[in-house]
Amino acid sequence: MTLKEQKIRRYFFYFWLALAAGLLFFLLNQNIKLGDKWSYDLRLDQVSTRNWYGPYPESRTSYRSDAKYLQVLAEPLYWQIYLPQKYQTVFWRAKIINTNQQPISIGLKQKDGSWQMQEVSTEQFTLEFSLKNALIKNNRLEFIMSLPEISSDKQIFIENLNLEFHK
Repeated sequence: MTLKEQKIRRYFFYFWLALAAGLLFFLLNQNIKLGDKWSYDLRLDQVSTRNWYGPYPESRTSYRSDAKYLQVLAEPLYWQIYLPQKYQTVFWRAKIINTNQQPISIGLKQKDGSWQMQEVSTEQFTLEFSLKNALIKNNRLEFIMSLPEISSDKQIFIENLNLEFHK
């Protein structure tokens, strides 16, 4: 093999090595890097996944698979949501069918043990919570849904639920 062939071979070897390293870095970066926002679409037919737990206690809800909604039977309901890294705010988006227009509040647990509560005024809504004073325990946030006037004749259904975190 001549010197010129060795140089060409070495050039291609280092070129492919650099290309493979760049591709590996790109793929790892895509899987590890979290952007400026992170979102969960909570499946109402599952109570527990790796990223969230709730609503609980489970005896206070009933999933209607034919209509794909969660019927609320009693209050309060709680959710624990995994927070993958530090964010500034969380947007709670949901569609709640409230047949008797009874009061509904959703809250985020704070460091001092209190709840940052917000009233739900429409069927489809977005609530914004600041995470500045939120209690983050084991990288998890805790939310509460309060329905103080719920009874067997007043029905409430959760149709979808999405949480979006922003830096």
